Amino acid sequence: MTILNVDLSAQLQQTLGQQGVWAYSVYFDSSGAPQWTTLVENGAVTASSAIALPEPYNSGKIYFIVQSQDPSQPNNLQTLITGEQDISWNNAATYDFRYDSFEVTLKNLPGDVGNLTSVEGFGLPMQVGITYGTGGTATTDTRGYGITGTSLFQAIADINSANTYVYDYTSGPLQGDHRAGLSPSQAVSVNAPNSFSASDWSGYVTSLETSVANQPISIAGFFNGAPDANGNWHNAGFFSYSLQWDGTNFWLAPDASSQIQGYIKISPANLENSIYSTLGSVEIYTNQTDATPYQIYGDASPEMNTGENNQWGEVLTQFLTGFTAGFYNTTGQSYNSAITSPIDLNSNWNWDPTYAFGKNLTSGVTPTYMDPYSEIYYFNSNSYGSGYSDNLMKQYSVGGPLISVYDPSTSANVSTINLTLYDDGEQPQGYIPPVIYNYIAPGVGGYAEPVWVGDGTNIVMSFANQNMVLADGTPITLKFYAGESNSIPQWQEVTITPPAGSTLWQNWNIAYDSATGTYSASPQAGSSQPEGSILINQIPKAADGVAWYQVLVGEGDAQKTFNLYATMSGSQFLNPDYAGQAGSLAVDGLALVTPPSSGAQTIPTFTLSFAYSGTTTLDPSLLVQNTNASFLATLPAPNAPVAGTLAGDVFAAVANQVNQVTNTITVADAEVAFGWTGLNSATGTPSWVSGYTNKIGALNVAQISFAGQGVSGPQPVTAVADIDGQWVTSAMQQFGNGTYAVTMTEYSAADAGFTTPLGPVSSPLTLTVNVADLALQAAGNGGLSLVAAGGTAGNWVRLDVLQAAQATGATLLLYAVDATGQLIGRDGAVGGGVTLQDAILARVGAAPDDHGVNLLKGGQSVWLGVGEQLRFAVLTGDHVLNPTPAVDVSGAPGGGLHIAVAGLELNATTDNTLADAAVLAGSQRMSGLPVVYLQHGETLDVQVTGSSANTNTLGFVHIDVDAATGDWSVGGVPAGDTEAYLSAVRSHLDPGLLATSGGAFNQTLHWTVSGTTGFYAPVLLTPSGETFVIGENNPGGREQVRMYGENSFGFEDLAYNQGSDF
Repeated sequence: MTILNVDLSAQLQQTLGQQGVWAYSVYFDSSGAPQWTTLVENGAVTASSAIALPEPYNSGKIYFIVQSQDPSQPNNLQTLITGEQDISWNNAATYDFRYDSFEVTLKNLPGDVGNLTSVEGFGLPMQVGITYGTGGTATTDTRGYGITGTSLFQAIADINSANTYVYDYTSGPLQGDHRAGLSPSQAVSVNAPNSFSASDWSGYVTSLETSVANQPISIAGFFNGAPDANGNWHNAGFFSYSLQWDGTNFWLAPDASSQIQGYIKISPANLENSIYSTLGSVEIYTNQTDATPYQIYGDASPEMNTGENNQWGEVLTQFLTGFTAGFYNTTGQSYNSAITSPIDLNSNWNWDPTYAFGKNLTSGVTPTYMDPYSEIYYFNSNSYGSGYSDNLMKQYSVGGPLISVYDPSTSANVSTINLTLYDDGEQPQGYIPPVIYNYIAPGVGGYAEPVWVGDGTNIVMSFANQNMVLADGTPITLKFYAGESNSIPQWQEVTITPPAGSTLWQNWNIAYDSATGTYSASPQAGSSQPEGSILINQIPKAADGVAWYQVLVGEGDAQKTFNLYATMSGSQFLNPDYAGQAGSLAVDGLALVTPPSSGAQTIPTFTLSFAYSGTTTLDPSLLVQNTNASFLATLPAPNAPVAGTLAGDVFAAVANQVNQVTNTITVADAEVAFGWTGLNSATGTPSWVSGYTNKIGALNVAQISFAGQGVSGPQPVTAVADIDGQWVTSAMQQFGNGTYAVTMTEYSAADAGFTTPLGPVSSPLTLTVNVADLALQAAGNGGLSLVAAGGTAGNWVRLDVLQAAQATGATLLLYAVDATGQLIGRDGAVGGGVTLQDAILARVGAAPDDHGVNLLKGGQSVWLGVGEQLRFAVLTGDHVLNPTPAVDVSGAPGGGLHIAVAGLELNATTDNTLADAAVLAGSQRMSGLPVVYLQHGETLDVQVTGSSANTNTLGFVHIDVDAATGDWSVGGVPAGDTEAYLSAVRSHLDPGLLATSGGAFNQTLHWTVSGTTGFYAPVLLTPSGETFVIGENNPGGREQVRMYGENSFGFEDLAYNQGSDF
């Protein structure tokens, strides 16, 4: 338990010790009930109070209230204030009280912090102090105000003497004393007259409408993942956005490197209304040209408040912070006078806090506007002055608003927090002036020149954060100060250049060639570093004094220079963690110096971080997603997919998926769709989605894979995530009876070959499919249907060609209709725009040779739902379609049905245990194309039989399928009747199978797949130079490859103008 000790200073006790004064401390418990502590009772003062704080306590506030009233005003605040909403600006004016607060989180976690806050206005000067550890190792940290309350009230009043910002008590013994300083956030919330207004920003906002085209504004950083106000989790991710103006609205548009996606549209009025306080709203669009905005899961409206705690809210936080500090369209000037290049503050990766509020800018540059109230607190307190104060000050090494309430020595929250309230006229204690260690001035003799010694002194550089990393191979150049010429610094340098086939991420040794006076860097044999980390060994160094280095990362417009300063003693770095040596290592550009854990006065190494917490210091175009297998292994496994059914695009979860991480279920339906955890109908779902589940990156692809237990698993299916990472398959996968482990793996949408996973494989869903056999019967119109029984949803119908009397190469097209005769598409759509082509479930037939002899007789398994009819159409060899052929259905010996249609005789039965061949044909049923899904290294038997005057070559080519559009390509070339595509096909044929045959032939070949796992399509190369492919990307737009059953493909080796048979 944490105790908050509240002390009143002696001077404050004297001020409050008058009849008619009441003072309280109050917090609100988890039920919202107030918990009061009386500090002053009608002038009777309690100098010290110990308040036991609740635990856990998440971003809770402890309020301090001082009320002054006449005897005629018996306003009992303990009765009037029943909820936190009652502590408000208007009530404070009505009941004549001032208030302030201390905000704290107590969850026994290392990140637990507290802070002073004046966002709602200034009420009371105070100090907070916390001691960590005990005895001789105990340390204390404090936060407070650097000026008196009286001075702070005056500074607020002086913002604009024509307006009213400071209000006094109007009754009781404190009448005429200052009661409250009005903040901009409070003013716009209560529409306070003659004070701050959202329109204060109109000039600044309007100026960007015209300037942004020539002075681009870019925002980048990391969203750490969080639940929103509805308790719904949003995944962590890197964002990189640029500002646009379309003549009416501003847009924040994601750049190519941004993991966070979604275009943010905000009007000028909403923008102005979001800077002082997040009262404005935005709309998020998947594509900038979409007619309607995206609606966030759990929200009632597509309009999003600009202060929402999600990934787009974090982008807006960064964007709006730039207004508060006055950064936009200004440039900073380095503290180092030898550096004359201006620092572009239109990019937030350059927002050193020393440039905020017009300080240290290039000569002659001034901000268009900035938050004057926040500026007062920024320079005179450790208290928040605006909602963005923590963001502005987070780069400070010391003196930021946050104070830790976690004690590392006990691995728990501190036992005591000490808080002192002061009178307005006295100077509070505890103020820590903010400092960032970004510069060390040279000594009297200038900077010391580093020289090469060749020992183990080293610097580690880290370029990784979350799941982003500097692109391997990015140029990194180190420069070593070499004195000055005509007051211009001179440098020696070395560039880290990995040898061919090597990587940046290893140890590098610096060497010096005294003959040429040059440096070189070479990898240390056998060394390695984690992805995104390099160790630079044998760094040149000075014996004593301050050494100046530069680190250049990137090239061209994306290059950034970091200035590193190291105080040396005895050829070692002074340890900044050693008492009295804070700031002995410094770096600008927002990079972070971290010394090793050491109590020594000097150290031989330290780490420079260029991406950390929510910060990137680098141009975002230099960063890529970290797909290193060792890194991915450290990430939590996503939850198992949720199984369900689809009715159109409506997903309904299967019952009994009662666990968050993994489930074991049995279904009596062979068609199953899959989606993310939030689609589960289990009672635990609302709590599950408050944390990480199995959402993936925005617009990435979820590949759902199936491993059969004693049976073959069907091909993977994919789902494209929306911009919040939610995903659901657009169609249902089909299963035979058996048990399957269902897992999900995330891939980039650009990774059409699914070669590089972006995360670990999910936990498995154990899915058992147990479909009872139903009887098959003849239906009207020459179709087949199932005899309903026991609620079974459908059955697999097996059809095998028994005889083929004709020699024309006709193919039966199998399709389904509903009870009213409407076509049912393969995707489940019914009627409307569904065409016969959309509805074809499978094809079956017999392939004759030129003399009418059947070379093969096909077979197929198709899923038929109860209440549906399976019907037949005939496609002749010369592409004539007969949608209503004569069909004769009769009983077959041994059960099932005998079917005669268009010269073909078939046997039809129900069989819910699919053979391996039927499973392999799943990709053909789903796509309607002659393709197979194969694993790299898989071995298959391929029977090649035919009769041909030509000697042709059969092969297979790996095709990439775009998960979002369904378009396919080969080697990056889009499918089409183009020479580029056909050339790509020929150059990407799998070398494991190239069969050349002519005349009459029948052979069985063994094919070990050489290419990557994925879809493979048959290809025929003819002696006339034709390359025939699947689909209609052939001469005349004709089909040259036809399916005659599962995994049975027939080829026509003559083009349409060469006398082809089909």
